[in-house]
Amino acid sequence: MEHVFARDEKTAVVTTEAGKVRGYLYNGISIFKGIRYAQAKRFHAPEPVRPWEGVWDASNYGFVCPYVDKKPWLSQELYLPHRYWITDEDCQNLNIWTPACDGEKRPVLVWLHGGGFNMGSAIEMAAYDGENMCRLGQVVVVSVNHRLNLLGYFDLSDFGEEYANSGNAGTDDLIAALRWVRDNIERFGGDPENVTLFGQSGGGAKITALLQSPGADGLFAKGINMSGVLQNGVVGSYAKSGRRLGEVMMQELGVHGVKELETVPYEALAAAYAEKLKHLREIIGVPQADDGRILELTARFPDVITVEKAQKEEEVLWEILLPALEDAVSRFLAMRETEGENLKQDILQKGEKIRALVAGVKERAPLVVEEYREKLNRRLEDILGNVEVDPQRVAQEVAVFADRGCIDEEITRLESHLIQLDGILREGGQVGRKLDFLVQEMNRESNTIASKANDVQIVQATIALKSEIEKIREQVQNLE
Repeated sequence: MEHVFARDEKTAVVTTEAGKVRGYLYNGISIFKGIRYAQAKRFHAPEPVRPWEGVWDASNYGFVCPYVDKKPWLSQELYLPHRYWITDEDCQNLNIWTPACDGEKRPVLVWLHGGGFNMGSAIEMAAYDGENMCRLGQVVVVSVNHRLNLLGYFDLSDFGEEYANSGNAGTDDLIAALRWVRDNIERFGGDPENVTLFGQSGGGAKITALLQSPGADGLFAKGINMSGVLQNGVVGSYAKSGRRLGEVMMQELGVHGVKELETVPYEALAAAYAEKLKHLREIIGVPQADDGRILELTARFPDVITVEKAQKEEEVLWEILLPALEDAVSRFLAMRETEGENLKQDILQKGEKIRALVAGVKERAPLVVEEYREKLNRRLEDILGNVEVDPQRVAQEVAVFADRGCIDEEITRLESHLIQLDGILREGGQVGRKLDFLVQEMNRESNTIASKANDVQIVQATIALKSEIEKIREQVQNLE
């Protein structure tokens, strides 16, 4: 594939409310990276970014939030390759992929990355690149970086009003990013009234949080939460602030007030935080069970007192849940067995209809070929009789004739697949998986026949054929 890249004074240049930004054009998609949407002091709420003069270079990803643990977490790189990037606290930035900066109001999809509220980034995985989704869906894709871990969720509210929302500063960053999208995305070809958030794991949990945040009201229309719902009892309720943790951290770092924590080098701050987390149960006064075991989350949520209490509640819960779960599974399997048999019979009936359509196409195809043969013969007579003809037009008609001659091959394949379709449906078993590839091939063959025939009757028949095949495909997807 030939790739097309462009970056100059007129390409992918947009004037935002804070100033101009320049991205680049790659394979028809305008890409902008590392645009700042806010700025903030450590532990404080985000503020609007200061306007700039000139043109902001939006061709590079922005900083990502540093981890507490300096060593990256390496796991499953074969299946989920990571991209580790330059870290800094100044990480309130976003990336945009758009089909065009033309004022059109396309749907906007805002990606919130996973990693809990502790790690991850907008570019952490290669799969987070928005180019394909932008191109295939004709949508504007936005991915967001924001503050995490102790930078975004360290509750110091007991130390003064200016830290009132320090325990939720990272979510405040997300709200600031959504405000930026509302105010600027139309200039990038997006619709500020049609913004959908989507996120997985921690990203889904962030959507759950934003759905309950008054500050996010009106900033997005829809949310897609993938594995990000945290139920009561799973994380408990946070009844205390981080005051005691803040005090022991200040003691560890040798500083005399929370204001000084704002200026401690991040590496030292993170090291003290990580060290004190190891002893958090003792620090916040959570009693420990006799056997030394205690739920990880009781340290963060002290209203869940001990392991014994949690285990007792869990035993009662399972006594209720297990019988209901076993009954639900039995009913579900019985329902799927009946549903599967009904679907098979329905698909078999559709197979008969498809067979009749194919027979009609097969009957018509030789007539089409003969009609074109006669037409070409008349053309040849014109040429031999020195009648004025257009050689290029004749060449095109010869090519069309050659296509007509290939219809038989496609019809033969389609008939062969119909026989396979019957066999698969009648033998049972894992029908859905076996049918998926077969139905795709039949769909391709019907498209090829329609494009090569250029005949009204065949095109009409193959349109009906394609419709029936698509119905089968929809049923196959629901079959298993």
